[in-house]
Amino acid sequence: MATWIAGVDLGRKGAHMAVLADESGQQVSPALSFFTSPDELDKVRTEFKARAPEGTELVFVMEPTPTWRPVARYFKACGHRVFMANQSQTSSLRSLLKRHAKTDRLDALTLAKLPLVSQQAVHPAPVPDDPRWEALLWGVKREYKLSLRIANLLKCIKEAAEECIPGVADLFPEPERPLDKLVYREYCAVERHRGMTREQLRGEVQVRLGRALDPQETRRVDRLFSLAQQALRLHGKLAPVTATIAEAIRNDLDFLDHLNTEQKRVKKENDSLYCELDKKGCVRSLCGVGRTLAPVFLAVAPVVAGMTSNKQLRKFSGYVPRVDNSGLKEGKGQNMTKAGPAWFKRALFLASDAARKCDPQLARVYWRAMVEKGFPHVKAVCEVAVHMVDRLFRVLKDNRLYELRDTEGSPVSAREAREIIATRYAVPEEVRARLRRQKKHERGSSDERDGANQHLPAMFTPSGPQVSTEATPRSTGTGRAQRVAAILAEHLGPEFLARLSTRQADSFAPSMQPRPDELPLRRAETAAQGRTTALEPSELAITQQQSPASGAENITRPHPATASRPQAVPTATIGGIPGNGHRQGIRLPLERSTAPTQSQHNQPPEPAIGSAPSAADLPCGISRH
Repeated sequence: MATWIAGVDLGRKGAHMAVLADESGQQVSPALSFFTSPDELDKVRTEFKARAPEGTELVFVMEPTPTWRPVARYFKACGHRVFMANQSQTSSLRSLLKRHAKTDRLDALTLAKLPLVSQQAVHPAPVPDDPRWEALLWGVKREYKLSLRIANLLKCIKEAAEECIPGVADLFPEPERPLDKLVYREYCAVERHRGMTREQLRGEVQVRLGRALDPQETRRVDRLFSLAQQALRLHGKLAPVTATIAEAIRNDLDFLDHLNTEQKRVKKENDSLYCELDKKGCVRSLCGVGRTLAPVFLAVAPVVAGMTSNKQLRKFSGYVPRVDNSGLKEGKGQNMTKAGPAWFKRALFLASDAARKCDPQLARVYWRAMVEKGFPHVKAVCEVAVHMVDRLFRVLKDNRLYELRDTEGSPVSAREAREIIATRYAVPEEVRARLRRQKKHERGSSDERDGANQHLPAMFTPSGPQVSTEATPRSTGTGRAQRVAAILAEHLGPEFLARLSTRQADSFAPSMQPRPDELPLRRAETAAQGRTTALEPSELAITQQQSPASGAENITRPHPATASRPQAVPTATIGGIPGNGHRQGIRLPLERSTAPTQSQHNQPPEPAIGSAPSAADLPCGISRH
């Protein structure tokens, strides 16, 4: 029997579009526009049946848009098979057909051609006959959305309280607890603490809670009093403004109570539906799955019913890495695809984190990821989630209970499993500390080493000079050098100062400094090369390499036999500098200049080389360096 495919492009607000294609993928009918109503759906079916040969099967393919369920449910009730298409692959095929066009008719034709191009790009639409499955799926999505709203509302409450009293969010991190909730509801307004003593605050909190405070709660209340007094000084005349923010916090807390009540009701309904649909409790037999997560995993049972292997469920979960292997390249460490519904990925992550603590096989996967592969905690749990998907697939496919086994495959009890995990697969705390990416700093603390590094000057290293990235104004006086010397003395100690002073005295030896009579020669050389500076840094480095001086004994002195010889006439070199660093060209004689150079004016006296370094001599040496 021949099979013709009808591609249906569903609209969110406008009309839908349907196109019929034959077995070769050629369009055989005009594009039909229709809305979600039984009469118009019957009109589409009648038109397509009239154009198809007798005995041809009509298959409908559509994307999982928000309006797909009523249409797919009606077509399936009429006896047609309905398939869901992958949205990303549909977009790729549409770009292949027409790169610079996107219309409803083209989208519908692309959906009709997609099963002929790749059968893996479509899967049967999960439309169960029992309405309880639809109710369970809706309840699972509802519970997930409520959890997101609760988390966002908690974040907003703590941010608003932090604006009133800085530090209160860290002191009371959970607004749903009795003491924390009381503080956020009654004591976020700064004016509430004006004129109040520490003992009065303790007494009011105890009366409102209806019980005595334990030692830890007493310390937290005392800390709240200190933070409130600081906030009074911080806000000043604008302290009454915090009363408006405190009122908004109280309204958010009331809305939070309503959301928590609704979430509990939805969870109770989902649990009752789960007990009706899974009477054996197969899903709940999995490790790490309880009353909250069991309905979530059972909701994917209609999807698993149309799958043939666990790899399809892995792909559906989105916890599989991307593949990047081409030629000699073997791409490892690729990111996850993150495909699939968010409510399923969240439940799978939470269940995997709990299951690796009671299942020896999953604990071994987590231990290898942390210890041998060096993965952080979140990445290791994601690897455990992949193995958790395999167990869920087999439990749902075979409708059987999960058996707890050790790493050798022998059945074990829950107590024996925990003992195996504690003795063999416990991750050392040193490994967790090494792989942890978050810093643990208390409020108000600072790293002294980082603070010292912010004020240290740029130092020369064997690899080259380090340039400071901060835009600091230039200064040629001794004030900056004195500040640098004080910072060095504070953070690096006197031994470093002694070595630095000795190095500066050696680096400024007379043999390495240009003599006054050589300055006109250097200026003539640089003028021939089109430069304006008296000495290039590269030339200074070449000069230091040719005449190194490490101390007073390395200073070059004229020999007594050559002291009476006439000095050579200075010459200028016109030419280039080859790769070896030496000048080549024509040497021309120059007249000796007897005028004093400008660089010798206003120079402080140099310290004696043999003398001991002092704090007074250090700023001058740093300025010259």
